[in-house]
Amino acid sequence: MEKEIKEMEKAKEMNNVRKLKPLVYNVYELMEVLDISQSKAYELVNSGEIKVKRVGRRILIPKSSVERYLNA
Repeated sequence: MEKEIKEMEKAKEMNNVRKLKPLVYNVYELMEVLDISQSKAYELVNSGEIKVKRVGRRILIPKSSVERYLNA
């Protein structure tokens, strides 16, 4: 019985983690959000129109940068 309760609590925690909304997008998610091509997404990133954070080789695009771009 105790094991089942622990498993249920763990499942609840995992479900809460899945509900978190992303704070950053990658280039492919940016393409989906803005409904743009890959070349346009990289153009926005490389031109600085959308501010990004680079972590190693990864390009992370803060959600706030996308909102700023859309409101400009």
